[in-house]
Amino acid sequence: RMLLSQVEHPVTEFVSGEDLVSHMLTVAAGDPLPAHLTTDSVTESIKGWSMEARVYAEDPLRNFMPSTGTLVKYCEPPGATSFDLRGAVRVDSGVEEGANIGTAYDPMICKLISHGQDRAECIRMLSEALQRYVIHSPTLRHNIPFLCDVLRAPRFMDGHTPTSYIDEEYPQGFKGVALTSQEVLHTIAVAALIRTARSSAMSSSSCDEKEWYVQIDNSEDDDGAWYHAAVVQRRDGETNAERTAVEVTSTMTMPSEEEGEACGLEPVVRTRRTTRVVEVNDWSWPLEETMVEAELDGAPLMFQYHGDWGSKASTSFCGLDLGYQGMVMGVKVRSPREHELYAHMLPPAVVDVEDIVLSPMPGLLVSIAVEEGQDVQAGQEVAVVEAMKMQNVLRSPRTGRVEKVHASQGASLNVDQIIVSLEAKEETSE
Repeated sequence: RMLLSQVEHPVTEFVSGEDLVSHMLTVAAGDPLPAHLTTDSVTESIKGWSMEARVYAEDPLRNFMPSTGTLVKYCEPPGATSFDLRGAVRVDSGVEEGANIGTAYDPMICKLISHGQDRAECIRMLSEALQRYVIHSPTLRHNIPFLCDVLRAPRFMDGHTPTSYIDEEYPQGFKGVALTSQEVLHTIAVAALIRTARSSAMSSSSCDEKEWYVQIDNSEDDDGAWYHAAVVQRRDGETNAERTAVEVTSTMTMPSEEEGEACGLEPVVRTRRTTRVVEVNDWSWPLEETMVEAELDGAPLMFQYHGDWGSKASTSFCGLDLGYQGMVMGVKVRSPREHELYAHMLPPAVVDVEDIVLSPMPGLLVSIAVEEGQDVQAGQEVAVVEAMKMQNVLRSPRTGRVEKVHASQGASLNVDQIIVSLEAKEETSE
């Protein structure tokens, strides 16, 4: 006898209080369903709202391409139950810390389900659970940033979610969580607090650093704005108690065209500095722990600390990986002296992606459609890569000539591995 369970049965189980899988096995054994399971009784027993998020090993910034790797650190949200109706958050997963997620099977990590009295509470609990979900791997990417972004969208919170919702809200695809100006301030403040705590722990004197230059670096370049962040102690005007705050200063330069033109000169460049204060109401971070709990400006916030990173040539500190709203961001945090010295360093080399075809995901190279020395047109098929039952046709980024084929048919590829490179433009311009 073949039995089929509802795909998203945890949602129904939460609102009905019934274990559907248990009832399914009862029927399979030849026993009748419990007498209380009539249509009317089940309908009357429905309580609250339930919502499910599927957490996948997919990279939402690469059009949800499958992602692989070892789960170096894996911690499910605190308080969540597993395959259980007790509690308000449930995790149905099939992985554990140290597990390897490869290309042979479906990339789903878990089903994360919340249950609340109404839609707003249900969304809040699911969002908090996602932000407390620790999935860390050097190579694996997951879709939690996308899930968090959907849950915080006003349109989703209001329930205006037709089947065309994702196409309408993300017409150019998911580009990452867009932080508000206040969230940028809070991220800078937390990065400064973490670096100050680590500096204090490593310092043998009371002269540990408390001033930093901070840049949120999602694009791996130095085009982002730098902020000066100072961790200070302030006196409360009412209680006279000493409280921690972070003073964040941004600097903006702009030409004053009117003033320059009035004098018949070049536009005058003026510098505007703006300082905003982030009040640290509560701050809890056991040194080197992943979860960072903070209350800033009266709002409880959750961040994840995923370690420091240094330059490729040394182990010197360059910044840290900080997770917020599911998105792990590279955040550069430098002391004033470090910031001064970095100004004299050479910029990193830039790879011209117009000259290469990369594998967008780990997978099997099913076919190569070109050979070395062959002329190709922009958009022409170059190769086909397969992973997790998906085939992706890769095309030439521009018109040119194939310089080298770096992989052969049947090869196992890593993400961003070069498959084909084209001759430089000047070599084919004739």
